[in-house]
Amino acid sequence: GKSKFLARITHTTSVKFGNNVTVWAVEGGSDAFLAELRAIHFDYTYNTGAGPTEKKYGVDQDAIVHNKFPSEELMQLEMSSKFDFASNQDYGSIDFIERSFNVETFIDDIDTSVRSNNSSVVVIDYLQLIGSTGKKDERERVAEAYKKLLVYCRQHNVAVITPGQYKQEAFEQLLSKSSTDSADMRTSAGVSSEVIRTPDIIFAFWATTKDLQNNSMKILSMPCRFNKAFPEINVLVDLGVSQFIG
Repeated sequence: GKSKFLARITHTTSVKFGNNVTVWAVEGGSDAFLAELRAIHFDYTYNTGAGPTEKKYGVDQDAIVHNKFPSEELMQLEMSSKFDFASNQDYGSIDFIERSFNVETFIDDIDTSVRSNNSSVVVIDYLQLIGSTGKKDERERVAEAYKKLLVYCRQHNVAVITPGQYKQEAFEQLLSKSSTDSADMRTSAGVSSEVIRTPDIIFAFWATTKDLQNNSMKILSMPCRFNKAFPEINVLVDLGVSQFIG
């Protein structure tokens, strides 16, 4: 649910708060990310305030990507929702970066988008996929990218949001626990320690296969610079429209 959570943040930032956003959809590409945003906006337009069992209409990312709507009515409604999302002057602007994602050049590419779009938020899906035009190994690339991005966001007063992956040992440890309430997540990040050391605030999402079947996840505590320890938080999820309810 990493991309889906980022899409929800992007939509909320733009539509509810009217802020401009720069998006670098490295993992799935801009088309898939935009389809996710359209699915969220459709739900926001026609089902606002409705619970998961009360929704009158349902359109997800897959229907939009493959143009396979359940009915002609839903297709027409989604076209109307899409037009509102793209043209409503009360919403913030979303600028997608379509460039090679390399540690040597990505800050310049982000800065170009931020300045041209006047973005206050940068969403990267996700930073651990950073490449290199040189011979840097994965750990070097990721560590350097996190450090550069921290400097950039502080110098330019821009919020940066990006997910990360657990390392395999942490993943296996979580699977083996009967309860995750006592799990220590401070060494759980994969690739480089900078994934945890650099960010100001970190939320750790966790779900087993059974949890996902039951439309649930957990937010686990991961203390860091501005993050105090807290009890785990149960979250209801509707991944069809990227909805997370704590």
